[in-house]
Amino acid sequence: MYLDVRSVEEFSEGHIPGAFNVPWMLGTLAGLVPNEDFTRVVTGVWPPGTALTVGCRTGARARTACEALCAVGYVVQLDPDGICGANDAFGRPGRGWVSRGGELSARALPGRTYRELQAQASNARI
Repeated sequence: MYLDVRSVEEFSEGHIPGAFNVPWMLGTLAGLVPNEDFTRVVTGVWPPGTALTVGCRTGARARTACEALCAVGYVVQLDPDGICGANDAFGRPGRGWVSRGGELSARALPGRTYRELQAQASNARI
C-alpha cells in the first residue's frame, strides 16, 4: 500500500495511481501546518503491523511520517525520492516517480482521499 503524505491539494493535483492520502501537513492560508489527526486517521484505517510504503513530493515529510508510524507499530518502507525527487547539492533533480517514467493520476480510487479516510477512521471508533 502506498501512503501519500502530501497535502490534500498536492494529492489532488496528481498522485501515484492507487495511493491513499493521509497528509502529514495540512495546507492553510498560512502555509503548511502539522496534521494533528495523522496518527489517529492511520490507526483508524489500518491496524498497527500493516506494511505501508510512505512517500511525499521529495521524501522529507515521508521520512518524518515514517518515524511516527514506526513508533506506533507499523512496518514502513520509505519512498526516499517521492513524486518529484529532491534536488542534490548541485541543483540536479532527484529520481522521483515522475523522472523514472511513472504516470500520475488526477482521480483517486474510491476510499483513498483524506476526507474518505477521515470518515472511515471516525466510523471505526464508534
